[in-house]
Amino acid sequence: MKNYDKYNYDFLTYITLIITVIIITILSISMGFPVKVSAAQEKKTDFRKYWPSPNNAKIKFIRSISHAQQLKPKQEESLWGKIVDFLLGQEESKARLERPFGLSSFNNELYIADPTAQAVYKIDFNEHKMKKILYKSEGSFFSGEGKKYFETPIDVVVDGKKIFVSDSSQQEVLVFSNKGKLIKRLGVKKFKRPTGLGIDRKQNRLYIVDTIESRVYIYDTNTYKLIKSFGQRGVKAGRFNYPIDISVKNEKVYVSDSMNFRVQIFDLKGNFISKFGDLGDSSGRFARPKGLAVDSDGHIYVVDTLFGVVQIFNEQGQLLLILGEKGTDLGEFWLPTGIYIDQQNKIYVADSHNHRIQIFKYLGKQ
Repeated sequence: MKNYDKYNYDFLTYITLIITVIIITILSISMGFPVKVSAAQEKKTDFRKYWPSPNNAKIKFIRSISHAQQLKPKQEESLWGKIVDFLLGQEESKARLERPFGLSSFNNELYIADPTAQAVYKIDFNEHKMKKILYKSEGSFFSGEGKKYFETPIDVVVDGKKIFVSDSSQQEVLVFSNKGKLIKRLGVKKFKRPTGLGIDRKQNRLYIVDTIESRVYIYDTNTYKLIKSFGQRGVKAGRFNYPIDISVKNEKVYVSDSMNFRVQIFDLKGNFISKFGDLGDSSGRFARPKGLAVDSDGHIYVVDTLFGVVQIFNEQGQLLLILGEKGTDLGEFWLPTGIYIDQQNKIYVADSHNHRIQIFKYLGKQ
C-alpha cells in the first residue's frame, strides 16, 4: 500500500511539474518574449510606405505576412489562447512560409505555392487564419501517414470551385476540390516543366506555361480537355525562350518570356498582339523577369528577381514606376518571384528569400 501511495505521489509530482513548466513558458511568452518575427519587422517603423511619394502616391504598402501569428487580431492574443495553442499544437498557429513562389487570390483568400515547404498555404483574411491546405494525402490506420502531393509546387490558381497547382518536378498540374480532394492530374507524360498558371474564370480556361517546351497550353477547367497550345522556342514575336509566368486579364494573355527578357501579349486564343522589353541593367530593362500581373487600369507589373524590384509598365512598354528595392526591410525584396493582383487592386508579392508575402495596393488614377 505504501508503494502504491508513493507511486501516486511521484506521478502527481511529475504532472504538476510539467504543468508548471508549461504555464511559466506561456507567461514568459506573453509578458516579455513575443512570437519570433522577421528581422525586417523588428527594424525601424519609418520605412517607405508610398510610391513614388506620399504627395503623389500611386501605390501604398499595406502589410507583410510570414507566419500565422501575424494574422491574429490583438484582442484574440490572450494568455488562454496561447495556452490552448501551445497544448493542442494548432496548425493555424504553427504555419510559417519558407520560400513562397506563386500566388493567387479569390474571395479574400490568398493561396501560396511554396516549393521549399512542398505545400500550398491558404490565408483567410476574413477568419484571420493561415494554414497548409495541400501537402499530403490522407493516410489511414493501415497505410500510415499520407504521401506528399508535391515535389516542387511552383504556381497556384483558383476558380472558386477548384484549386490548380503546377509541379515542375513531377511534370504535371494537379487539380483539387476546395476541400483539398485530389480530382485530376493534367499533362501526365506531356509536360516537361509546367510553371506559371493563368486562369480565365469567365471562359473556364486554364493557361499553363511549359518552360522547357517554350509553350503555353490551354485547358477547359470543366472537362479538363486540351483545347490548344501556342508558342515554340525562338526569338521572333510569338516565340519563347524559357517562359516562366502568365497572367490573364482584360481578355488578354500576358507571358513573362524570361530568357528573351521581355513580356509578350496575346489574345485569349494565343494570337500575338505585341511585346516589349530587352536585356539590360538599367531601369525599364530586364535581368531575370519572373512573375507578372495586371491591375484594373491595364498596367503590367513585372517582378525582376535579380534587380529585387517590381517594374510597372503600360502596354506600350513605357516604364511608369519601380516598386521596392533590394533589401530585407518592409517594402524591400530579396529574390522576389511571384505576384498577383486581385479585383480590389491589392498587390501580393512573393518575397521569396525574405520568407514572406508583402501586400500593397494600387490606388488608381488620381
